Amino acid sequence: MGTAPLFPCLFERAVDILLPFATTYACEQAFSALAYLKNKHRSRLDPAADMRLALSATEPRFDLLLKGKQYHPSH
Repeated sequence: MGTAPLFPCLFERAVDILLPFATTYACEQAFSALAYLKNKHRSRLDPAADMRLALSATEPRFDLLLKGKQYHPSH
């Protein structure tokens, strides 16, 4: 008896964190993203934040970010 049936949400979250590059597709996708980030477009020494953004499946919600933004500030 494993812990997966007892804690399915925790198990799925742990697998997502601990095994991010378990498949060939994911590994190739990460390598391609790193190759793009480390060329002349961005030559930062630590690409961790850029890699996290490039490999994330989260869609940005620009409408929420811009909702409270004043486009032309008053003088």
